[in-house]
Amino acid sequence: MEAAERRKFVVYVAGPYRAPTWGGVKKNVADAMDVAAELLRAGYTVICPHSMTHGFEMYGLHDDVFLHNDMQLVRRCDALVMLPNWKTSRGCWDEYNMARWLGKPIVCWHGDLSNTLAHLDLALEGFYSDDE
Repeated sequence: MEAAERRKFVVYVAGPYRAPTWGGVKKNVADAMDVAAELLRAGYTVICPHSMTHGFEMYGLHDDVFLHNDMQLVRRCDALVMLPNWKTSRGCWDEYNMARWLGKPIVCWHGDLSNTLAHLDLALEGFYSDDE
């Protein structure tokens, strides 16, 4: 699939955010942003919640506010890309289960962009008609 064709698809990047240390949180955010950038470069439209709300802890919002926000974004995306270690995150499990329930394609990132793109392209091929 060419980059121009991929632009109509919205891919949600799911991975752990919380960590025992602030350094761990920053690493999780950086990891998610790295994958999001690769997907953007390949042509996909990307939702990366890590980059959207990083640092919002200072506003005193409860974790459930972020988790609810993420569930709404999962509802609106076309596919999920799960980052390594996603299984360690309660929020990622919720995102994964919501996407499965909605029948959205889910692809695991293993550090290989070409493999991830091949799986996403195959899963999303024919998802929209050429008229959309």
